[in-house]
Amino acid sequence: PAVGDSAIDFSGLTLEGESFSLDEHAGKVVFLKLFDFGCSTCSEEFPIIQTDVLPDYSGDDLVIVGVNKGHRTAYADSLAIEAELTFPVVLDLDSQAFRYYRIPNKVFPLHIVIDRDGQIALATTEPGLAPVQAVLDTLLP
Repeated sequence: PAVGDSAIDFSGLTLEGESFSLDEHAGKVVFLKLFDFGCSTCSEEFPIIQTDVLPDYSGDDLVIVGVNKGHRTAYADSLAIEAELTFPVVLDLDSQAFRYYRIPNKVFPLHIVIDRDGQIALATTEPGLAPVQAVLDTLLP
């Protein structure tokens, strides 16, 4: 994916068993945090997203979603519990999201920000959340 590309819909179930589809959030800014078992940076970033990123943006204009690649649902669940996440974690069991949003030759951490028009505003595997927050600052009041 590249900045300016159209975001591709994907769907899955959340850890709570609810259905999720990216298209359901059209018109909103969406931050996708794709992760997998073994990504220590990912597990370090989730609590920061919960405590430092999420509170900085008020209203319903931002949707934050963790997207777990693969079948390690127990790992995703324990990560969500430990970080006390209040945003959904979607299980990408068929790797639908990962196949489209992955960046060749790099894996995790993988951060994707989609603007209100459904265009990719950020696609990075750079550790840390500063690039995400900088883009969110330009997209949200």
